[in-house]
This record gives sequence, C-alpha cells and structure tokens, in this order.
Amino acid sequence: MPPPVADTDFIYQMAARTRASRIVELRGNNRGSMVGAFVAWLNGGWQTLVFESRHELKIAYILLAKSGLQDLFDQPPRVRFIGLDGEVHAHTFDFLAVINGRRYAVAAKFRSSAERLHFRRQLAVIKSQCSDFADEVLLVTEEDFTKEDALAAELFHFIGRENDPEADALVGKIVSTLTGSATVGSIVAASGLKSRAWRSIVRLVGLNQVNVVGTARIDDYDTCIIRAT
Repeated sequence: MPPPVADTDFIYQMAARTRASRIVELRGNNRGSMVGAFVAWLNGGWQTLVFESRHELKIAYILLAKSGLQDLFDQPPRVRFIGLDGEVHAHTFDFLAVINGRRYAVAAKFRSSAERLHFRRQLAVIKSQCSDFADEVLLVTEEDFTKEDALAAELFHFIGRENDPEADALVGKIVSTLTGSATVGSIVAASGLKSRAWRSIVRLVGLNQVNVVGTARIDDYDTCIIRAT
C-alpha cells in the first residue's frame, strides 16, 4: 500500500475508526494476552486496525507489507456456515485482505490451538460454502513466518512511509553494484549516512528490492543482504 505523499507528512490527519464488526475487549481475557489498536495507511488515509494478540499484530504487519495489498479489514463481518454436525455456525475471521483483487480471509491461530480445535477442517468447510465472502481462506500459524520476517514487516510499517529521496538514491546506487552479498553495516558505512542509510535498507527490503540472507535480523549490522533477482 503506497505511503502518504510527501506534502502530507506533517499535516495532522484524523485516523478513521476501526471497521471491525465486533467490539474487541482491550483489557484482554487471559494473562499474557495482548490486545490493542494501531493505524495504517489504507485507501489514501489513516485507518485504525484492532488486534487481539501479538500473533495477530505480527500477521497484520506482514499483510500490510505485501506487494499488491489494496485493503485490509480487521474483524470482518462473521460468516455463517453449516458445520459437519449439520448445525448452523458463525465464524469471525481476524482479517480480510484484498491483494491484487483477490480476497483472503485470514485466521490467526497458534498451531497447537488449531490442532486441538480441528480448525483446519472447519476452515475447509467454511471455504466450500462462503465463496461470496472470500476467494481464499488461510490459516496462519507461528510456523508460517519467522520472527525475523515479522520484525522486518513491523519496521517497514514505521519506516516505509518516510520520505528521504537522497538516502534512498545513494543506498540504491550502492546496492545496484553488488555482485554478491554485503553486510548492512558495510553499506551504511559506504554511504556515510549512518542511520538514514539503514532506514533506506529497511525500505528496500520492504519493497522486495533487497533480500536478507538466511534468517538474520535486519536491525543487525552484521546481517548480509543481496540484491533481489
């Protein structure tokens, strides 16, 4: 999703209220739970999104960083379906993401919970009956992304909309000369721009112009990166 244009960076803009179909209890129900809200740039304005766990928040950042993302709904309207018991049930997905014109209903759960609740089976039933709601139904567990992926997406959420064409041009030029891998620190040093260069690297990673080698963290200056092919 493109960031706001440069001349709106310092103009206060009211964030739109959450579009969630149900109220999220911000106090949390379980010890160690994490619930809250944040704002994202969607549809040409700031949009409030709510989440009910740190796992959901990570997935939201990853979805927001997806190339081709057009919209992201938090807690979309619940869908009704006939379960394997023959009874009518309802389910509220955590997100509905619109990517390149396709609608992805996203359920965020830890693998242990999904297995205990036979959740994959339930989602298959929902998918077979609710094609008018979504084109794809996805279960996203902690095994579907790494901590490093989530960190990079979170950093891109905060840094990706910054406007620093000088740093982006210089870092992009340095990266374009790479024939193999180079450390984040070496590129920062070559640019002479210190933290501005690192922030440009984060933007290049978020824009899929640069890839991180292995499972290293983008905030580690010893991390190696390569040009995306």
